[in-house]
Amino acid sequence: MGDAALLCYCRAGFEPELAAELTERAGAAGLAGWARTDRQSGYVVFHGEDRDALVAALPFDALIFARQKLAVIAELAGLDPADRITPMREALAGQRFGALVVEHPDSDGAKPLAGLARAFGNALRPALRKAGILTAQDDARLPALHVCFVAGDHAFLGRVPPRDGAPWPMGIPRLRLHADAPSRSALKLEEALLVLLHPHERERLVRPGMRAADLGAAPGGWTWVLTRQGM
Repeated sequence: MGDAALLCYCRAGFEPELAAELTERAGAAGLAGWARTDRQSGYVVFHGEDRDALVAALPFDALIFARQKLAVIAELAGLDPADRITPMREALAGQRFGALVVEHPDSDGAKPLAGLARAFGNALRPALRKAGILTAQDDARLPALHVCFVAGDHAFLGRVPPRDGAPWPMGIPRLRLHADAPSRSALKLEEALLVLLHPHERERLVRPGMRAADLGAAPGGWTWVLTRQGM
């Protein structure tokens, strides 16, 4: 018990919508809480009394505006650039994770942190493995540890349980446009199939031999994607 929080990523500019969604859904579950965010930050922190209850009451798949949902383990402000690893290792003592993701919000203000996230991940990963906090090889059966830098000296440590979060860093699938695709709109449908459908739903709803109608098809990017699925 005590103060607990969720950290949810969103598209920059949609922070108020995500904050309202989290507040409404928590209230409907009988959980009090309040959201903290800044416009264009790309994330919302939702505070409550019981973190585990919030995680259970707000399943990631049910959220509309959230790209990712983390159960906050610690918020570390005022980090010493000379040693960011020690306070993180101390905050994570006694816990066990199957993967590590070091990232930043998808916002213009946080984009300069991309280099730090990449370099720091390479330094943090062996340190956590040596401490027994991170498995030697990725293990999808265990929660994933996310380190989200919102400034060079300010980071959130969060946990994503198996099957309760997006599998991509920052919650964004990084798709490349195929050389034969007739338009960039093909990426939109490919992303929708990844984000909006579970793997078992894709197996059931997008199968070779099925028929699909692309209404108003021009220049044909969606039709191209569907035919590549064997439809």
